[in-house]
Amino acid sequence: MFILMLIKLIFLFRNGFCLIGEALQTVSNPGDVVIGGLFPIHNKVITNSTVKPTAWMCDLASPDMEVLLYSQAMIYTIERINNSSLLPEVKIGYEIYDTCSSVFTALRASLNLMNGESPDQTCLIPNDDVNNTVKAVIGERSSEVSVAVARLLALPLMTQISYASTSELLSSRSKFPSFFRTVPSDKHQTDAIAQLVHKLNFVPVGIIGSEDEYGKNGAESLTDDFKQYNICVEFKIILPADFSQNSTFTELEHTLAKTRAEAIVLFTKETNAMVILKKAIMAGLNRTWIASDAWSTSKDILELEHLSKCGRIYGVTCKRNEVPGFMEYMDQFINQSNTSGSFFHNLLSKNPFCSTEPQDQNCSSFASKPVNQAGGQNCIYKKCLMDFIREDQSYEPYSIYTAVNVIAQGLESLLQKYNGTHFPAWMVTQFNCSKSCNPGFELYTVKPEEPCCKGCKRCEPKFFSNDGIKCQLCEASQKNSQCTTDFLEWTDGFSITLAVFSAIGLIVTLIVTVLFVIYSHTPIVRAAGGLLCFPALLSLLACFISPFFFMGEPTDANCRAGLPLFSLSFTICASCILANLLQISVGFSFKLKLGVWLKRVNQPVIVVLVCVSVQVVICAFWLIKGPPFSMGKINENSVILGCNEGSIELFVATQAYIALLCVICFFFAYKGRKLPDLYKNGRFITISMLIYLVVWIIFIPIYIQEHGKNERAIEASAILVSGYGILSCHFAPKCYILLFKKEMNDENMIAEYIRNHYEKKGIRIMS
Repeated sequence: MFILMLIKLIFLFRNGFCLIGEALQTVSNPGDVVIGGLFPIHNKVITNSTVKPTAWMCDLASPDMEVLLYSQAMIYTIERINNSSLLPEVKIGYEIYDTCSSVFTALRASLNLMNGESPDQTCLIPNDDVNNTVKAVIGERSSEVSVAVARLLALPLMTQISYASTSELLSSRSKFPSFFRTVPSDKHQTDAIAQLVHKLNFVPVGIIGSEDEYGKNGAESLTDDFKQYNICVEFKIILPADFSQNSTFTELEHTLAKTRAEAIVLFTKETNAMVILKKAIMAGLNRTWIASDAWSTSKDILELEHLSKCGRIYGVTCKRNEVPGFMEYMDQFINQSNTSGSFFHNLLSKNPFCSTEPQDQNCSSFASKPVNQAGGQNCIYKKCLMDFIREDQSYEPYSIYTAVNVIAQGLESLLQKYNGTHFPAWMVTQFNCSKSCNPGFELYTVKPEEPCCKGCKRCEPKFFSNDGIKCQLCEASQKNSQCTTDFLEWTDGFSITLAVFSAIGLIVTLIVTVLFVIYSHTPIVRAAGGLLCFPALLSLLACFISPFFFMGEPTDANCRAGLPLFSLSFTICASCILANLLQISVGFSFKLKLGVWLKRVNQPVIVVLVCVSVQVVICAFWLIKGPPFSMGKINENSVILGCNEGSIELFVATQAYIALLCVICFFFAYKGRKLPDLYKNGRFITISMLIYLVVWIIFIPIYIQEHGKNERAIEASAILVSGYGILSCHFAPKCYILLFKKEMNDENMIAEYIRNHYEKKGIRIMS
């Protein structure tokens, strides 16, 4: 906090005066939670030499149309979330600043966002009385500006998510603990460039970078990647950060004129690349250029006159995705132009659409000069603007869309954590009572002592609400996405498959149980655990029954039965196997100290009771403190019915405990694989435990990604595979011997096998 105040004082007092200059360019819309935005709407700042040196102003000559579009993508995403059911009780606002591509301006804007001050303030005066609602910042575009902003926002640990800053330096979590981004770092980009050069055999190569975080670190990373591919770098030149103010281009031109490099990587921002390529065109330098992502899709560069004279240009960029509904939104926005609170609106309000339509060639320079002169006034050609928006190929809008959604989902998680009523005091400055809710929600009394203050809660499955006041029961003929439910029905192909395999497992387990009862006095049954086999088989029956609770319409009852039943039944089975392995280990242990320890714990009934008791306690806490329950997840067309695990911590604890028992069984089985075990118990148990562990390791990522009706089917599938692993590896080999290899089910044969085993090792067994 001391460092933060010091920074404020440095900005506040410079030569004893407040920083003078144009007020920060900003647009805003209030909300319960506000997201800040930093966008370089204009490309540079200028100083006024007629006043003191601290007079900084944004050069408003011509806005960057691409960045204008990016800022509108942020506003669109926030409006989309506010109009959805994601955060029914919370309105997200925004406060977006034009950084003018300047570190200085970006820091001023960041301090305003941190302090919660009025956007039209020029002097940065700390105000302890302001309760700031800005909880996250999206931006900036360039790595150089983002590095400076990230250092400042790291002091109060305010979340910053960049949509285009790719410098590898920003990957340092120790230096930038609150910085995140929705684009990959330059490490991936430079590796892609190195692969491109290697593939096309551009040897040797040259590198031109800029003296900023993006260009300098990118050039260094390129050098390292080229070394890995044994690509010769003929020259590497790092120019000052602003090429337009560089007086050393003559030397660079001389280097480019005599170089033998087959390709030149230009790793810098768009404005710098523009300077280099313009001079290359003027000098007639025909070369092969490789563009970094900062300028590879630049429309301004693409529209440079005589661009073909400077040679071929290859480029790399991030994969582009469409922002859902954004093009339709922009069509409506431009045609109606009645939405205020955006830089785009400000531009259109000051420069109306031209009354005449342009010739096709007049749109070629629209990206760099969107405002034209027609009829004696400034105006914008509507056709050019619409074509510009539709032809945009940049990845940033979707990156911004992702960043805003990440923040919104984080807010939703906090809302759920605090019981769906309101955010804690530190998260939202004020809880607003609601008069109505979004469709799919109804009003309810938040606090009994304040009956007039209503909140919003989601309608239960089979209920709907169009007015946002009261949920009503869906009728059979109701055509409403809230009334259309989807779940894993009994007639679904997945359900039928699961039911068939569950039934087969039940039948086979019953047959095995009958066989073990008939042959309970024989050596092989005793070797498999004796009486311990029967609780293990009964638990397998329960294991094969549990998938039936995952099919059909979810209810609180079957949600609370499925997973706990499997957890207890599989624990019993694993405990019985563990007790059996301990018996085998004790029977063949010749190490005195180890033998004494094993004999102390070799109490099969106690081992099973203790192991099962632990799981019973965990499941009891689970069902009491946070039991599973049925729930509905609303998507665009229907409500997906499923089960929520309740307390995720206790759910994970049950599965982790089973995994622990399986690991212990695996350990004893693996250690005992060389014992004189005629029936290969140890080896088969090792396989069965491996099957369980592998299945559930594979299950976790699939389960996390699947959010539809098949989510419960995946759980049931994992349960079935686990049960079949025990049945096929532990019990099936014994049944095979009982039915088809009866000569092996003989005590004399077992004794002879053991004697031969130890005699091969030089140990003589006395009869």
